[in-house]
Amino acid sequence: MRASLLRDRLAGVECFATDMPYLTNNVTLDPTIKDLNGQPAPRITYQIGKFEKASQDFFVPLVAALCGASGAQLYAAFPYHLANELGGDPTPHGKHTMGGMQMGVDPKTSVVAGDGRIHQMDNVYVADGSVFVTSSGVHPTNTIMAVALRTAYGLTGQRPKSSAATSGASAR
Repeated sequence: MRASLLRDRLAGVECFATDMPYLTNNVTLDPTIKDLNGQPAPRITYQIGKFEKASQDFFVPLVAALCGASGAQLYAAFPYHLANELGGDPTPHGKHTMGGMQMGVDPKTSVVAGDGRIHQMDNVYVADGSVFVTSSGVHPTNTIMAVALRTAYGLTGQRPKSSAATSGASAR
């Protein structure tokens, strides 16, 4: 796009919604592909489900209406699942990938405990969006920060000293 003659006239709009946690969507180790260190490479299996398709079918006409109402003379709007039906990549390209190391109390159904520690390991902790059960329809940064802080406080046994910045009081 950088070299495009129409660069100053192009815009893009994406809608972010949640993905349901389907058992068929997962991350496993590829049995044949290796990384640069000779270790099995991750293999991501992702398929859009009924909920995601319905979300896209709902939002795409709204995005098209937004483009038209903003004065766009030429625009295209289509759901990602259409790319799959046409033989393309169905994976959304703007994403908040979460849920690969789900948090829970049962080691049979989750990877990490509530404190971020990997079940069955004493010294490995995870403090990012992978501990979420699923993605959300809102930006996850603040929640990821809260999970990371809780894990850090648990590891250090310390809480920050009370101040306007940490107590929620206004800095003004």
